[in-house]
Amino acid sequence: MLSKTKLELIFLFLLIPISINFFEAKFISKEFIQLTKSVLTLIALLISFKYIFITKGQFITPIKLMLFAISTSILMAYNVWDQSIFDTLKSTLPYLIWVLFFYLVNNKIKIQSVEKIIIFYGILYIGLYYYQFINSNTVLFGFKDEFKLDRGIIRIDFPGGGVFFLSAFIALTKITDSIKYKGIWIAFFLICLLVTVLQVTRQNIATIFIVTAFHFLRSKSLVQKIFITSIILICSVSILNSENELVKGLLETQKQTEELGSNYIRIQAANYFLSEYSPNIISQIFGNGVPWGNSKYGAYESGLHGMGYYLTDVGLIAVYTLFGILAVLAYVIIFIKSFKVELPQNYYYLKYYLWFIMATSLTSSYLYHSNFLITTIIVLSIYQININSIKEPVIINS
Repeated sequence: MLSKTKLELIFLFLLIPISINFFEAKFISKEFIQLTKSVLTLIALLISFKYIFITKGQFITPIKLMLFAISTSILMAYNVWDQSIFDTLKSTLPYLIWVLFFYLVNNKIKIQSVEKIIIFYGILYIGLYYYQFINSNTVLFGFKDEFKLDRGIIRIDFPGGGVFFLSAFIALTKITDSIKYKGIWIAFFLICLLVTVLQVTRQNIATIFIVTAFHFLRSKSLVQKIFITSIILICSVSILNSENELVKGLLETQKQTEELGSNYIRIQAANYFLSEYSPNIISQIFGNGVPWGNSKYGAYESGLHGMGYYLTDVGLIAVYTLFGILAVLAYVIIFIKSFKVELPQNYYYLKYYLWFIMATSLTSSYLYHSNFLITTIIVLSIYQININSIKEPVIINS
């Protein structure tokens, strides 16, 4: 008979691919994905709910705020947009997976086993990305119906980025803090860097390289930091002045964005969702709730796509639009704590992941999208377990 610990790990192992919609596989029906995700989320709610009121720690307050904001948004969608409670429950249920945090913390999920699960899905992500990349004419994974030449390459923005980037940061940490398999960790991380570059998402490339530089520089002397930084700058300038098609494509995109200024579609979308989307003061405070595709509210939100306005393009503003001020406050607290609450060096990948989603929080959906949400919960759970293992966590005075 399987032990409780093994059952928990099996549940988590199954929950991750279901939470990220099986990497948005085209050959799996949306109905099946919706059903399995709903069932596992309900199980997570049942096993986790009793721990909400007994769990203590640094991240408890912001996550309770988040759950309160998401729960309140169900009523907002009904009162403000006349979307039925049943439809709103269907659209909101995946976000309630936040409650799993309390179960993982109270049951002290085995961290090393969770790391292995994340690395497994990181490797799977890379393998599936490579297969899709060499078979780009047939769309098997992702949100698009066709992959086109973009920024000097056939751009495949592969879904499931949460496990990919978390696995990359685990590998980065292992390079300097692990004696075993150092060569393997270096090779894996370099592959992660390559995949990130090939997806030509500017903010992801910039952020992962900045985090990498920080990781290798933080323990160096001032002279070493100056020397290494100079080498990085020289290499960066050389790359930016090269004739590489990827670099030219990225620079051209950046130039177009700068030329557009306030006419850039994401800025227009952000202004709309901030100032015009919410119909009254109550929804401006508590959010509008999550639209369901077949409802009038869902049709209204989908209609904005014709204007180029997508919630997935405006990050933290989307969190505010859907769940209100309290959800934004929850993330602000989480990000502040990620800087102030210290960790052992071998768990710095938790900070790196949180800094990554913070750095990309204004122009991506990483804060709330299913592709990242489950890994965010796992990261915060491991962070809290580490804090709880220290009687008096060290707080860095700002």
